[in-house]
Amino acid sequence: RRVHGGVQLDLLHFFHWSTMSFVSQAFKFVSRPSRTQWRSVSNVATPSAAKFKTYKVSGVGDKVTTHLSYAGDKPTDANQTWTLDEPKWLGGTDVGPTPLHALLGALCGCANATAWVIARQMKLPVESFHWEAEGVLDVRGMKGEEGIGANFQKVLLKASVKTTEPAERLTELKHRVESRCPVSALIQRANIEYQVVFDKVDH
Repeated sequence: RRVHGGVQLDLLHFFHWSTMSFVSQAFKFVSRPSRTQWRSVSNVATPSAAKFKTYKVSGVGDKVTTHLSYAGDKPTDANQTWTLDEPKWLGGTDVGPTPLHALLGALCGCANATAWVIARQMKLPVESFHWEAEGVLDVRGMKGEEGIGANFQKVLLKASVKTTEPAERLTELKHRVESRCPVSALIQRANIEYQVVFDKVDH
């Protein structure tokens, strides 16, 4: 055993691990999947590498009105409550956004938080973001007509960004937000027409 920096390292175990790791990598190379298969496998984290976090929301339904709540992750976080509703002509009380508007709002909020974090990491100065989200729905699907999906058919997310940075940097920011925003990634995987636009706003 060798001691370095207060840490014991068993050389025998180290060489055994190194050999097994090399064999494992060689096997993966020989039996690697086709180009199409590789694309799907590369997007799935192995159990040892994955770091899962569970999000939970509770709701109480009052006809078409839903009162929601969740507890914060840390003791210092506030517990949150909000209401999703429908207009009065649909039997609601009209005291909160509809679930579909809330979904588009979640896309804007998630993209905004993600964009600010990534812009800071890129050292990209941004004065402000203005967001708009739009979803196109065929209402026949909600009415139960066969062959028509009840989901959004198209979703557009548009950001007006006030910055002095060149367009190339803004395009890079857009691509990173698309891939790292969880709500954006969820919509992309829904296999619908999804467009994200970042426009630069002059000062």
